[in-house]
Amino acid sequence: MNQILNRIYNLLTFFKSKRKKLSFIPESILNYRKSIHHAEKNAAIKVVTYCKKHYLKSSMIHVLFNAELQYEKEKYRIQHEYPHLKEIVKEDIHKAKDEKYAVLKEELGESDYQKYRAHRRMHKEKQ
Repeated sequence: MNQILNRIYNLLTFFKSKRKKLSFIPESILNYRKSIHHAEKNAAIKVVTYCKKHYLKSSMIHVLFNAELQYEKEKYRIQHEYPHLKEIVKEDIHKAKDEKYAVLKEELGESDYQKYRAHRRMHKEKQ
């Protein structure tokens, strides 16, 4: 009898949802997803997709968003400043990305920084 009860208990607890702690994403960042400005929209989408998979404090979310927003604005400016010079555009965007990751490396802890880099790398490969 005891063995039967243990098996039933194991089956019930196997399907029990293991809730992980979710990030509280500030409303202002969620609203940027609907922005008409591409830079704001892209930065918000990147941060929100990352925050849905990883737990972050609100202060870290703002750091990520600000770094991504700065990068997206710079990228947009570069693309419209030199539309006919593809190599220069690529090079300048690469420099802007390096600056973004330098800022993030300063602001975030090493493990959080590595998680974010890995997430962005994986997301880039999927596209």
